[in-house]
Amino acid sequence: MKSTGPINVMFAASVSAVLVGGLAVLFVPALAFFYLVGNNSLVNGGTEFSMVLAVVTPLCCAAAGFMLGGLMASIANMLAEPSVRPAVVREKAMKAYAGTAIDAA
Repeated sequence: MKSTGPINVMFAASVSAVLVGGLAVLFVPALAFFYLVGNNSLVNGGTEFSMVLAVVTPLCCAAAGFMLGGLMASIANMLAEPSVRPAVVREKAMKAYAGTAIDAA
């Protein structure tokens, strides 16, 4: 690894949102099904809650993944930047006038 560089925050946030949202799309409906079967919610009208949970939760997870991915990339950019940046020093040129001698002694 040569050196650390800045991370594109929007790209990192988008990748994080896709990963977290994709995992939520895979696992939340299964968990909602287990909630539906295990809670005996067919009698109590919990079917609507389970379906709303299965639809809304992946969207909320993707939004949270986007925000947290952006936050992590921003923190990584703050930590990766060098604290002391090299400054360009501009030296003032000295003028030499005709007829003046510089003593080398």
